[in-house]
Amino acid sequence: MRGGTARNTTLIQKWSLISKMIYKHRIAVLALQETHLDQEKTRQIRECFSKNLEIVTSEDPDDPTGKAGVAFVINKTVLNPKELMTKELLPGRALFLKIKWLESCETTLLNVYVPTTRAAQKPFWETVDAERREGRTPCPEFVLGDFNVTEDKIDRAPAHLDNRTATEALRKIRLEWEIQDAWRHAYPNERCFTYRAGNGEQQIQSRIDRIYVANHLQQHTFNWKIEVSIVPTDHWLVQLKYAPNDAPYTGKGRWSWPLTLIKDQNTIEKIIK
Repeated sequence: MRGGTARNTTLIQKWSLISKMIYKHRIAVLALQETHLDQEKTRQIRECFSKNLEIVTSEDPDDPTGKAGVAFVINKTVLNPKELMTKELLPGRALFLKIKWLESCETTLLNVYVPTTRAAQKPFWETVDAERREGRTPCPEFVLGDFNVTEDKIDRAPAHLDNRTATEALRKIRLEWEIQDAWRHAYPNERCFTYRAGNGEQQIQSRIDRIYVANHLQQHTFNWKIEVSIVPTDHWLVQLKYAPNDAPYTGKGRWSWPLTLIKDQNTIEKIIK
């Protein structure tokens, strides 16, 4: 997000762009980092967008409008959850979401904004995992956000390895939670970056924004995209589609019922009732 506002853009104008982006890409669940929201700003946003969007936020306890902050935005026109459970594993930095949809499908997600300081990254993951265990929270099936570290040289330009302690802390969590960088598995040799910044005369690029997927769900993820966001930010948007085994088939074109239901008496009686 790069903050609640942007140059010549108010809070509501920026969130209007988020709303537009959600509808344009038919995003069901959006994870945001660097939201810089306090309770009053969150109230304003919900007042404007709560008709179609469910917004769950976690703010930094010390400086909510100045740093950190994470949020989930659920598009109720695409995914109207039957049950929703959230838990702050680390306020402003790690927000857990369990969402029940369809009849039997539950999905767990963890939205993270990992500290930029390399020395703080190992304690970050240790704290998050300790809170998860203490609260008996299940291992998340999707871990997504700004990790501020890369595991491989190929994910940085100029190419180089990141701090070993920070990288090993992330890999330890990845192995314990049985999650993996599904995009990298699908495109093992491709270079694509989500963050760009100037360093003097040199342009640096990295793929620090990623989505880790539980090993047993990787086969159900597809249509990966990394592209420019219409929201004013220095990060790109990472997208994937996920469909569990029991999800209904959605073909191309207009949504429709199977024609046989027109002659199904039980269905007709329910419609009339």
